[in-house]
Amino acid sequence: MNMHLMFLSTNFVYLRRSLRVTRLICALAVLITLFPPVPVKAGQNQWTTNGPASSGPINSLAVDPSAPQTIYAGSGISGMLPGTVFKSTDGVASWAPANTGLPSVFVRSLVIDPQIPSTIYAGTSAGVFKSTNGGGNWGAINSGLVVLSVITLAMDPQNPAILYVGTTAGSTNGVFKSINSGVNWTPVGTGLPNGIVNALAIDPQTSSTVYAGTQFGLFKSTNGGGGQ
Repeated sequence: MNMHLMFLSTNFVYLRRSLRVTRLICALAVLITLFPPVPVKAGQNQWTTNGPASSGPINSLAVDPSAPQTIYAGSGISGMLPGTVFKSTDGVASWAPANTGLPSVFVRSLVIDPQIPSTIYAGTSAGVFKSTNGGGNWGAINSGLVVLSVITLAMDPQNPAILYVGTTAGSTNGVFKSINSGVNWTPVGTGLPNGIVNALAIDPQTSSTVYAGTQFGLFKSTNGGGGQ
């Protein structure tokens, strides 16, 4: 009799637990139906990786102002992976190299001409390169640029033909300027210490005012660098 009661008691406890689990599963099913999980895709709700595959570290990005689905990415050299430029025309769903004429370099800065978006400039460890067909072909534009290790590149927002580059330390003081879309460059670093120019920024309303962030601090010019 005692064994029979113990058997019934054990089964009763088992049934109660099973009912609790069943109720919990049913409750979860109802919650999932009422509040389905929000899918994570292409940067929605959290950051997601979107290539480009087989690239080194991404050092620079530029978005076509007339076609925001077109993005350029500049990479650095990493092991057997060359530094280059990649292009996406579908909002980074896919990428393709856009590097004909571009050697394996660290691509540290990319700037797109807002008036002619097919014109792109790349500041690299081997100087400045220019494409006039959306990255289809590149050519070096380094006449007068005596320091080829370019760290940063900036375009005058009022006149895209005016460009500035910041370079590593060399025989001049780090900043060069072009007033003819990179055909030639002139040093405009008077007053700057001989060091690395890491960043350049141009006042969008008074474009003759230029700021240079260097390893020795921030510097300002109110006359377009003082040259040309």
